[in-house]
Amino acid sequence: MARKAFVVMLALAVLMGLSMVAGAQEAKKQRHEKDGRHPDKGKGHLAQGLEELGLTDEQKTKVAEFQAALDAKLTELKAKKGSGAAAEDLKKEHKEALKAFEDQLNSVLTDEQKQKRAEQLKALKAKAHGGEKKGE
Repeated sequence: MARKAFVVMLALAVLMGLSMVAGAQEAKKQRHEKDGRHPDKGKGHLAQGLEELGLTDEQKTKVAEFQAALDAKLTELKAKKGSGAAAEDLKKEHKEALKAFEDQLNSVLTDEQKQKRAEQLKALKAKAHGGEKKGE
């Protein structure tokens, strides 16, 4: 009988712990949304920026291929992070993947589109380094 009570108490303790963790994660998500940050870490900025460039259908197809390759590489890096790979190596690979994507992107853009893209990136960097937040 004492063993049964112990198992029930242990199960309750585990459930309480899980609910506390879930609540903390939800609170963090709400804080990020309130601060103008996105829980999805900015996904959509690329699509929005490319939309403003006025890509042709052919360019859109190629960019979608480049994006799929980048997404696959970033997913691979995320899996490596969970396996205990060195953080510096992962950072380097992440930076290289983004650089390769930008190079591929630039290979299909016209000179005018490249100029607009450079302006977009400059504005994003300025915003990221102390610029205005959403809602200001």
